[in-house]
Amino acid sequence: MVADRTATQVYQRGRVTITVAGIPAVAVCPQCNNAVLEWDVAQQVEDLVQPLLRWTEKHTLPEPVVNVVFPASA
Repeated sequence: MVADRTATQVYQRGRVTITVAGIPAVAVCPQCNNAVLEWDVAQQVEDLVQPLLRWTEKHTLPEPVVNVVFPASA
């Protein structure tokens, strides 16, 4: 595990795809890219993603592809 990295997670539900990049991670495995996140960071990402995944339940537009990129912190 390599400490103090950023992670990318991809979420899919049906044909909705959400990619979240630049997530601050405690550590990332250099072989498989699995990330260890702080609990509050993981919860904030979930809070961001879940409404987007549910969006298609109430809308008739084609399913979106969403990319979220957090800038590197200074």
